[in-house]
Amino acid sequence: MASVAATVAAGGCGDEIVGYIEAKDADGAGDSGSSREPIATTAESSGGGATDTGATDGSGFSAPGCFGDDFENATIGAMWNAWVEEDASISEGAGILKMTPPSAGVWDTGVVGAYDHVFPFTTGHARLRVPVPPEASRPVVLFLQVGDETGASLSIQLTGGQVTVVGAVELVDVYRKVFVVESYPPWIGIRAEGDLVHFETSDDGVVFTPLTTQAKHSDFAVSGVLIMAQTYGVDTDRGMVAVDDLEVCVE
Repeated sequence: MASVAATVAAGGCGDEIVGYIEAKDADGAGDSGSSREPIATTAESSGGGATDTGATDGSGFSAPGCFGDDFENATIGAMWNAWVEEDASISEGAGILKMTPPSAGVWDTGVVGAYDHVFPFTTGHARLRVPVPPEASRPVVLFLQVGDETGASLSIQLTGGQVTVVGAVELVDVYRKVFVVESYPPWIGIRAEGDLVHFETSDDGVVFTPLTTQAKHSDFAVSGVLIMAQTYGVDTDRGMVAVDDLEVCVE
């Protein structure tokens, strides 16, 4: 996969493999430190109206503020570096970003923010709508991830009828929490609040509820966003995963 750290540090893409290893808390899914109170988005959030700010004109992004992608263009915008591995495919069209991961693992496809779309992830959020999640029966995982130049990362993942949140450094887990769900949430997000990070879901893109809150394991002063679909087993028939309405806002 393309590395957020490589993009942030060098303005390009690096290569690394992300394995998917399922693990649960001792009680099977929960997190005793979780906060499940609904939190409404701030006024700066568009609630799904993100646009290709700086995506096509090369102007990039400078904090504070917001940028996003509604994936309404015929091609993937310049705010992204896209990659495909093996027999994967990725395309933008009909208002969504479509990713078909490879037929065998561990391989993937996705987009990572370009060097001119990095940001300080101190206070803010990264959110994404998931109109076509991975089928629970397929060995496919969808990632929304924020990573910094040191190799630290925060990710929320959908796979196997579960929502998994992970904090890691150079692919080594600092923590991993797994939440079994009846159906995947339509929206997922990662919200930074000083020394804390909240992993959130939403039914409408307006009110987000934290699944868990964790201490940050890096300062995330220079960060980028990554969206990826990965196969971690054999999936010869393959299946498309689609995302939409990415929004990143930072103070």
